[in-house]
Amino acid sequence: MRIIAWTLYELSRDQTLQSKLREEVRGATDATFDELNSKYPLLDAVLKETLRLHPPILENHHEASETIIVPLSDPLPGTTEMHLVIPKGTTIVIPLNVIQTDEDVWGPDAELFLPQRWIERKKTGRELLAFSEG
Repeated sequence: MRIIAWTLYELSRDQTLQSKLREEVRGATDATFDELNSKYPLLDAVLKETLRLHPPILENHHEASETIIVPLSDPLPGTTEMHLVIPKGTTIVIPLNVIQTDEDVWGPDAELFLPQRWIERKKTGRELLAFSEG
């Protein structure tokens, strides 16, 4: 239910976006999942952007089932280590609300509600962590 409230809140703040979305879905009938993804790109973008800024869970917790070694692209600060060892049983906390507003990933406007970013963005299929899958 929260996703609906956040979507309506974000749409209420932008009358132009609201009008464009209304025009896109005007006359819509019962659509298949594939049709929702292809015929209504703005609706899809509004929902994704809402989930990006207002994820249903703020952080996700996972426990390492075995010791793993994670390769790093840069060494850990103050070391020359190019990997991170995560021992079995370690709880890993993933702060979704922080990651999904990271300026290094989303740009300097990461805090803004801009559904257009989903239409212009090259899709990798794993940008959105709202349901822990991406």
